[in-house]
Amino acid sequence: MYDEHYNKRALGLWRKNRLMLQAFHANLSFSASRFEQSLVEHQQILDGIEKRDEAAVMAVLTKHIDSSGQYWSRHFR
Repeated sequence: MYDEHYNKRALGLWRKNRLMLQAFHANLSFSASRFEQSLVEHQQILDGIEKRDEAAVMAVLTKHIDSSGQYWSRHFR
C-alpha cells in the first residue's frame, strides 16, 4: 500500500520507527485486549480509506495513536 507513496522520506521514517517499535516490543508482553483493539482500529482505518472518508480515518487514527501512546507510556515508566 505504501510502495508508491509520494513522500519517500516520510515512508522511510515510518518504516524506521515501525522497526524500532517492533524491537522494543519484542521483550514486552502484549495484552490480548490491546492487540484486539489495535486490530479493530487498523480495520477501521482501512475501511475509511476504502470509503474515502477522510474524517473517519483521521478520527480512528487519532484514537489509535492516543491508545498506543498510553500503552507504551505504561511500559516505559
